[in-house]
Amino acid sequence: MIQLLSKPALLLLRQLARPLLSAEPRTLRALAADLQPHDWLALSRICAAQGTAPWVLAHCEASALPLPPPARAVLRQGLAKTLARTLDADRTLARIAPLLLEGPSPPCLLLKGRAVEARAYPPGVLRPCVDVDVLPHPDRAAEAVKRLTQLGFIETARSPSGHVVTFTERDGSGVVELHHRPLCPLRFPGLASRGATADLFVRAQRGPTGWLAPDDVDHSALLLVHLLFGLHGDLRHLADAGMWLRAVRPDGKALAARLLDWQAARAGAAGLSEVQAFDPQAVSPETAAALALLPADVLPASLARRAARLAQRKQPLLPGWLDFVGVLAHLDRPLPALLRRVRPPMLDVD
Repeated sequence: MIQLLSKPALLLLRQLARPLLSAEPRTLRALAADLQPHDWLALSRICAAQGTAPWVLAHCEASALPLPPPARAVLRQGLAKTLARTLDADRTLARIAPLLLEGPSPPCLLLKGRAVEARAYPPGVLRPCVDVDVLPHPDRAAEAVKRLTQLGFIETARSPSGHVVTFTERDGSGVVELHHRPLCPLRFPGLASRGATADLFVRAQRGPTGWLAPDDVDHSALLLVHLLFGLHGDLRHLADAGMWLRAVRPDGKALAARLLDWQAARAGAAGLSEVQAFDPQAVSPETAAALALLPADVLPASLARRAARLAQRKQPLLPGWLDFVGVLAHLDRPLPALLRRVRPPMLDVD
């Protein structure tokens, strides 16, 4: 069942579904005053499914928000599930790190959530996690698979393009995603070659943990592509992008050049153009500000103008599908027609 948020619930969720609060408690209480019990329940279910119940529940309690008991129960269940999965992921990372990530010449880079957490999340701030993402060097992929097998992991899934292979412990508790390419080679042909992946290792840098990760520009570009396709991201990934870009502040020209090298810029612009056809407000200011880094000839003129205007907004919104959910909730167009064109991302719970 698809539950669309009311506008008051959407406004509050934009404040709560993030690792760190930026609004004053009185501001949050003023927003919460407009919510009905069913709004709280819908908000809680989305957060529990998206793995952000720990953040939302902590912020509600810290700000003394009037959380109804049914919604509190949903968030507590989501908290328990999220913490259990995060602990499993922590244990998995500790198991694989000595064989895949440590040493002077490890076979893999650490990608996505855990790499972002180590660099951009403050100590003591939980980053909910369900798996560990690693990228093997193209010349050492077989070695990485052999080492995972030695640890007792078995292959359980493979993406249609074959570039992501999921390995799981036999009891199902630990999950590792082995990315043979950092992005889908069918969507992003600039990253389809072995050489392009090997170049990531040439530029790689040691993170705070001592493990190799993509350098600042490469990792920023990877996260930005997720923003460009933000309709299919979830709250955790969107929070990662925001925390990372604030902490790292990559060079805009270098970032634009990398996206062009990967042939990712035009594909992202096309995706945003489809979203913009529903409502200009679906393009969030963070995404627009990122797009403003790209050369003008990459973007359609109408989207470039929209990006420039949105980037000047003083009140930022959470990027990605939350804005789109708000648009769906208030459009007069028939909902089924829209859902046939864009898969609702709140159905992606992992």
